[in-house]
Parts: sequence; C-alpha cells; structure tokens
Amino acid sequence: MTPEQKEKQRRCHHLAGHAVIAHRLGMSVEKVNIIKTEKRLGCCAVRQNETAADSIHLLAGYEAEVKLDPKYKGDTAIDNGCSIAPDYRTFWDLCEKDNIRGHQYFALVDKTRKAVDDNWPQIEAVAEALFQFVQITGDMVGSIVCAVDNGDDYTTTSEWELCSEIKNSRHHMCNHKRRKKN
Repeated sequence: MTPEQKEKQRRCHHLAGHAVIAHRLGMSVEKVNIIKTEKRLGCCAVRQNETAADSIHLLAGYEAEVKLDPKYKGDTAIDNGCSIAPDYRTFWDLCEKDNIRGHQYFALVDKTRKAVDDNWPQIEAVAEALFQFVQITGDMVGSIVCAVDNGDDYTTTSEWELCSEIKNSRHHMCNHKRRKKN
C-alpha cells in the first residue's frame, strides 16, 4: 500500500467511526465523505444530539484511527496529521455545558472505545465503502451495518450496487469523453 493509500485508509476509518457510532446512537446520518479540506479529514453529516453522553460519536473517529494503527495514539496524532482537535473541542464544549468533568468525562471516553471495539467489523465495512466510493449516504451506512450485523455480504446491498454502477458509468463516461476528444 502506498503512503497515499494508507492516509486515505486512515481517513476512511476515522469517518466510518463517526458514522457507525452515530448510527448506533440512533442519530440520523445524512452522508459521509472523505473529501479532505484544510481543516477536516472529511465530513460525517449527522443530526447531532445536544448532550455529551449522546455525542460520543465525535470521539469515535479518532478511536477508530487508533484501533487501525496505534501509532496515532496520544500527542503524536497531531504530528501525524490526525485532525482530532475540532471533534474533541466540540465534545469538550458539550461536557462543559452538561457539567461533566473528571471521571464522568473519562467514562464517556471509555464508552467510546468500547463502542468502537464492539462495532469494529461494521466500521471496517463502512471504511471499505468510503475507500471505494469517496462519499456514501446515511442509508448506505445503515444498510452496511445491518448486513454486517446479520452476517450478510454488505457488498451485495442495493446501495452498494448502485454506487458501483454510478462509479463505473462515470468512469466509463470519462473514458468515452477522452476518446472522443482525441
């Protein structure tokens, strides 16, 4: 795997961690993408609950990265390009608002780690979809999670097949346009 592919894989797992845990918390996941910007690794658009206890999905991205590759743990995460600061800042603000401090805060962090561990196969499957398609819908996240829960092949879901068709038709159209121009 090239360094670029490894970095893309890391971003996929980060965003998949957010998406799967938000889905498990009953939040409405609208879309997820790994389109990198100056300040973000990508985007996981969810309708967010307003309490810290319901917002552990904010920490799940970082925890998924650490599970994928433990070298991102701790202070080295920022040196390695891990964009955890906005997620933690939002979570910390919610903790402040809810008067959560000390052992309560660390209990939520532990809850996040456990949620990531318990949902690792689902996170890996959603990360695979992101790696392949770059952007997926919340419906696809739900379908993949459900398929993995049931032991089914998530790559045969109707959403996966539709994304494959769109990707292949765009690729085909791009190749066709290139050939026409030449």
